[in-house]
Amino acid sequence: FRVVIKKNVYFDFSELQGSTIESDLNQRDFSINALAVSLPNFIKGTKKYIDPHNGESDIKNKVIRVLPGSIFSKDPLRMLRAFRFMSVLEFQIESNTLKKIKTLSPKINRVSPERIWNELNLLLNSKKASPSIQAMGDSGLLKSIFPELYKNEKISSCLRIMNHVENLITNPKQIGAKPLTGIKKFLLEKPQLIRLGSMLYPLTQRSSTKKIDSNRKPNRKTKTGKILTGLRVSNADVDFVGAMISCAHSVANTKLSFAKDQSSRLKLYQFIHQNEQGLVPGLYLHLANRLDLPTEK
Repeated sequence: FRVVIKKNVYFDFSELQGSTIESDLNQRDFSINALAVSLPNFIKGTKKYIDPHNGESDIKNKVIRVLPGSIFSKDPLRMLRAFRFMSVLEFQIESNTLKKIKTLSPKINRVSPERIWNELNLLLNSKKASPSIQAMGDSGLLKSIFPELYKNEKISSCLRIMNHVENLITNPKQIGAKPLTGIKKFLLEKPQLIRLGSMLYPLTQRSSTKKIDSNRKPNRKTKTGKILTGLRVSNADVDFVGAMISCAHSVANTKLSFAKDQSSRLKLYQFIHQNEQGLVPGLYLHLANRLDLPTEK
């Protein structure tokens, strides 16, 4: 159980796993999570750790190292957790741990979709998720979770566009943009969905119609909708990603030509109404896709 002291300060209590604290620590996932302090030292405030796997050194060196034994086989979700820690803590996964992940990555499919999405959600919500997603791709774990990304050699485009979107969100000044405070706040409310949607965007196909349909309804039976539903993502979040992608397609189809014409304000209002939910991330996604296109000479 958990006792919350104040914001971001809490204590978790659980039964000892094994006859000693050392045997308990041996069952953890990574060395950085396999440290303890004896109760007398804790009361005294003495920073003397029980550290059988050199976790303190790995923390100082910003290294993620799996413990010996069948840690990943016992719970394959720990492989995904390694990349979440890499992203959130800005650590690096050491080479032997990566080798084990490459070998065991298919086992991730034994994990429930809900648990996978929970870890992905935390990873994608970090300040800089792209490097960790790229490393997941190199390890084979991304392919095990999203095999669709690897059909028709889409993976490179998927990763590039997500990286472009992430850079636009975190560093808009690179293109001379100065987002309004409201837009910046909006982009920071659901960054994990914006990143995930941008990664899945190359899998989608846009229609050739330029007509603005103000009565368009959410469609969860698209390729991206089925992928997200398979991960047990909430309907509201599936609809958000779908709206974002639909908006990007609408921008590509119409090229927003009516925005320059004062006499076409009605069409502009219709466009905004049609894409209300996905308007801001959709515009960013379209821009990221444009950045990914080859430069015309």
